[in-house]
Amino acid sequence: MKLTTAFLPLGAICLTGCRSDMTSGRFEKADLDHNGLISRDEAGVYIGSNLFDGMDKDHDGKIASHEWNAGGNTMTAHKFKKADQNHDGVVSEDELKAAVIRSQQMSEFINGADKNHDGGVSKAEALSYYASKEGPVR
Repeated sequence: MKLTTAFLPLGAICLTGCRSDMTSGRFEKADLDHNGLISRDEAGVYIGSNLFDGMDKDHDGKIASHEWNAGGNTMTAHKFKKADQNHDGVVSEDELKAAVIRSQQMSEFINGADKNHDGGVSKAEALSYYASKEGPVR
């Protein structure tokens, strides 16, 4: 799975949780300014932090290239180098958050989910967006 294609599925899990279980509080945790909307930056920070926690296998506060490709993923050296903004050979949590924020997938999520074009995604908009991608809950 490529890093950029991991953002949206993780976003569905991180921001809304299971659509049938609205009590998870994930959306509310991502809403850093507590205004009822998730901005591009808030979504990127929340998703990036969750990705980082899962990818930093040795818990040293950085993702090395072997962790980036752990488990036989097809994440490329190019994607790693692109995320490593300061070119120090590792990806920090801040660098990963920035990569998520500027990703094409984040643009697609924000543009697709923000139906009223107010610059943020409400919980209802996020649920509606993912429902349109996944199909109805049975």
